[in-house]
Amino acid sequence: MRTKLMSLLVVLLLTTATTYGQRSTFFGFGGALNYDVYEFTDPGNMLRETTLPAGSWGFFIGQEISEFLMLETGFVQKEYWEGYSYNVESPNLGYGGSSFIAYQFPLRLKSKINLKKKRITLNPVIGVHYSINMDYGYGLGYGGGTLQTEDIKISTTYTEDVNLKKSFLLLETGLQLEFVMLKDFLVGVNAGYLNGFDKVSQIEYDYGVNDGELQKAYAHNNGSYWNFGLAVSYRVSDFWLKE
Repeated sequence: MRTKLMSLLVVLLLTTATTYGQRSTFFGFGGALNYDVYEFTDPGNMLRETTLPAGSWGFFIGQEISEFLMLETGFVQKEYWEGYSYNVESPNLGYGGSSFIAYQFPLRLKSKINLKKKRITLNPVIGVHYSINMDYGYGLGYGGGTLQTEDIKISTTYTEDVNLKKSFLLLETGLQLEFVMLKDFLVGVNAGYLNGFDKVSQIEYDYGVNDGELQKAYAHNNGSYWNFGLAVSYRVSDFWLKE
């Protein structure tokens, strides 16, 4: 399935490259720092969601379809991280770890706003990511931790279910500041938000305060995350297009 989808996206870009033969085609790599968005509920108000930095990397192919528009597709490997911390006065360190890994296949449209002699552009971005949960079907995840101070002790365990969706869609919106380096190299600094629509993972917490009765808290993720990245691309049109 993933191979067929990737082949289809590449064929789409190559077909577009042939159609717009006088326009440039780019190939690039990128990496990003991500902050995953979890919705957290704790009736006992002792736990809270903590955003832990995650990462993603990938490659892409871009085809200019006009002087001010570019179509991109590619592949992204994204690791999701979940985290929690305690609502007490203490060194409030976050707990958590890797949640699941997703393979994402983006299709995005970028417009270009010239800022300086076509060497610096501001690029609004909108796109859709078809995402595949690579940990789907591997069972539940478990973890926990303990916070202890002079006044309080909180022991926590959690169970995570990442088997809710095998695949899911994300809507991407963002901005890119892009610089032309030399003639054919481009460097872009990106910031954006990817919004999911379906619950893809959920976590159930059990915690006890001072060895008391267990209480429950809950968190879930729709695949949404903030994305801050760096991308480098190279103009490859001359490799297969006739002048």
